[in-house]
Amino acid sequence: MSGVVESLVPNSRFGTTFLDTKYRDRAIDDEVMIDKLTGEILYRRKDGIYLWNERERIHVYEHFTQIKKRIEAYNNWISPLEERTKFNESYFSTTIMTVLDFTCNASDEDIKNNNPIGLIYGHTLENPKKIPFSITQESNGFFINIGTTPRDRALVGALNERYNREYYNYTGSDPDHVAKAAKYKEYNYLESHFVVNYTVYWYDINGDLLSTETADGYAIANENTLIPFKQVSTYGRSKVNATKLVINSISAPKLAEGYELTLNSGIVEQTFINSTRDTDSIIIDSMLISFFSTITDDLFQVADSDGMTSYLMVLGMNEYEQTLNRAGSPLSNGNVIGTKSPIKGDWEKSNIWHETIRKVHTIDDVEFIGTTETTPQSLEEMLMGVRHTGSFITSEKDETEGFYLKDEY
Repeated sequence: MSGVVESLVPNSRFGTTFLDTKYRDRAIDDEVMIDKLTGEILYRRKDGIYLWNERERIHVYEHFTQIKKRIEAYNNWISPLEERTKFNESYFSTTIMTVLDFTCNASDEDIKNNNPIGLIYGHTLENPKKIPFSITQESNGFFINIGTTPRDRALVGALNERYNREYYNYTGSDPDHVAKAAKYKEYNYLESHFVVNYTVYWYDINGDLLSTETADGYAIANENTLIPFKQVSTYGRSKVNATKLVINSISAPKLAEGYELTLNSGIVEQTFINSTRDTDSIIIDSMLISFFSTITDDLFQVADSDGMTSYLMVLGMNEYEQTLNRAGSPLSNGNVIGTKSPIKGDWEKSNIWHETIRKVHTIDDVEFIGTTETTPQSLEEMLMGVRHTGSFITSEKDETEGFYLKDEY
């Protein structure tokens, strides 16, 4: 007996996609998501922790080479490596902090009128959970790496160059332009793309708040950048035994004005800038924050930010010193430039130390660094020539003021 077998070939296809990471709060445990701007995968583990595949990878050599470059370029750097009073109790840590939860300070009017919103339109990303974390009081700064999407790097570079071209070498008399040109004297302003607003808190040995500093630092996109505190010197441990730091906000005023400048430029430049744009604005998803902490400090608080921050790397000071020594030295071809004598590893790779004593901006604008190792006066005394001192010859061995001669015959 034979029969007829009929089969149907589907003439349609079925497709699916992952949840967009901007809706990650709706994800359930053990779910995979995708950043639909970059194609990067985000996984929410069964314990609710988010894991980024690419952003959490630290290339150690490149990471520390960038950090070492920044240390060498800053004349007043202080860390537990130099101070060493709490060397064995201190650590160097790198954390990743999500910026996706930061809120944009766009006004209700901007939202109501559907005005463009983002960093290049002058808005600021504000940290909704300003939870301070402990850093060692024997350091006068921290490092930050603000990560943009790969395709935003072109727009960031183009807008920053447009702004710098307008103000860096400005010699006119317009007060607003003069004020902007003066900012280039600030540390790292020329290269910077973003403004990082932070607050640092110092607590006395009784646990009471002694002092605070809320200020702006200037950061380069996608690169470790040193953010030095405005207070260059550190407190002694007889006065302070706890220090905490919080990141308040991120903004990009140089890029925003650079964008405005292009809108008033010719069609060629506008076409060029538009060709570098990937989205309506610049996207920042996360940032790396690297800092020193001393676990025996009072009021110690880990960097958690209520789930917004995770540790990626922790090194003891011995391992940090060895890792830093192995890292490349971009500023050193047999030379080290700085106010302090180089660390051991730098002396092994270099043979000349150029000690910075002062910076001459113009003939009437001289900045004395204030180094403790050499001053212009001591340098002049050393180079002034031979000093003649009167003395005498003596046969008395205990006579310390004269030259002792012993009769061997």
